[in-house]
Amino acid sequence: MLTDLLPYLKMNEILKTIWEGIGPEIKYFFVDLNWTFVLMFTIILYGVSYKSEFDWFNDIMAKIKLTKFKTWVTGIIIGLVFSLFRSLGDNPFDSEYIAQLLRSWLCVVVFSSVLIDGIVRLLKFVGKRIDDKDKSAS
Repeated sequence: MLTDLLPYLKMNEILKTIWEGIGPEIKYFFVDLNWTFVLMFTIILYGVSYKSEFDWFNDIMAKIKLTKFKTWVTGIIIGLVFSLFRSLGDNPFDSEYIAQLLRSWLCVVVFSSVLIDGIVRLLKFVGKRIDDKDKSAS
């Protein structure tokens, strides 16, 4: 009986040791993101992906054959704009700011399909609920 639990106990200790080493790093990664950049990038990426107002951008991306990298290019452009505004202010950017911006860019690029598709699903769900209420009220 005890021998059956032995591998579980060892694995539990291993996972606890790994989490104690990696946990603070993961927490620092997400806490230190530039959340303004993440939010703006997500909103603009939603517009680029689903709104006709950004057809000009999609046409340019198609002409230079970078459609596959639309998320990356959008993030780089937004990052450059953020850096420009930071450089114009009283507190010019330093290596920590660039690292924070790159981590934020990486996070949105990795999770872009989850974030953008989640927003689209939420908007469709809310729109359907509103339409259903309007139909039942009529």
